[in-house]
Amino acid sequence: MSCVTFWTPRQRERLREAAGAPPVATFASPEIGESKRRRVALLAESDDPRVRESAALNAHIPAEALERLAGDPEMSVRCCVARSPRATPEILARLATDDQAPVRRWTAAHRDTPADVLDQLADDPDQGVSEVVAWNRRWPSAE
Repeated sequence: MSCVTFWTPRQRERLREAAGAPPVATFASPEIGESKRRRVALLAESDDPRVRESAALNAHIPAEALERLAGDPEMSVRCCVARSPRATPEILARLATDDQAPVRRWTAAHRDTPADVLDQLADDPDQGVSEVVAWNRRWPSAE
């Protein structure tokens, strides 16, 4: 997982400015339609946890499908939900109470995890979770 996922739009813009070079590709992807969102939602219902992981990380997953995956029995799927750029503050708050520390760590790392949820995670019994909270708080805000 690249940390680029956690960069804010402003941080990405500043990185592009610092590079001083034109973009590698200028191809504009076609608009995403309802058909694509339906396909991703269907993938989220797969029996294969690896397919559900991929669906959770898809930028076009419908909110309802991501919400369902937040309660998936597979920890790896819930970790992917916590990594998803589409994870809402409500989903992140739910994942912050997960019984598996890796899920809570990914939740603590998400740039959109609300401050009150980070406060809760800062007191987590797993040292790794509290270390990720400290790391998250060192990032500049999106402003």
